[in-house]
Amino acid sequence: SEILDRNPSGDEWSAVHFIAYGTTESTKLSVRDRKGVVGDYYDIYGKIPTTDEDWKDVALILTSHKPHQRNEDAEAQAIKDFEKIYKRLPDFENVHDEWATYYIGYNIRNKGRNLDSERFAIGAFKSIYGYNPVSSHDWSIMRAIAYSGAKR
Repeated sequence: SEILDRNPSGDEWSAVHFIAYGTTESTKLSVRDRKGVVGDYYDIYGKIPTTDEDWKDVALILTSHKPHQRNEDAEAQAIKDFEKIYKRLPDFENVHDEWATYYIGYNIRNKGRNLDSERFAIGAFKSIYGYNPVSSHDWSIMRAIAYSGAKR
């Protein structure tokens, strides 16, 4: 995000500290990954995280949880992506469908990784979209395929 390419001011320094040093939830992430999380947050909410509530949501996203703050536009886009992937609308009575939309809409990271599931999901992504995941949004779709449990 362009916000990350300029000098920070005021409360934005908390993001710099997070990127440089991490938190309990992000110690296994590289500096590049932590910068990506801040950029994803900015893309979803239109601001970088600065408040305690913002940082709690960042921690939730990093530990396979849905954030408390909602973004209806991100969720609407996730439903469109879900429909493209699974060839149907999500059934929000089905926890797997619900979580697929959260993975996509909020770029949720999976706390534990399964490389076999991710390899399968990358192949599925490529068969649907015609290219390998590139953008952060693409990778969130890959994680939804790999970890949500949603099925066609």
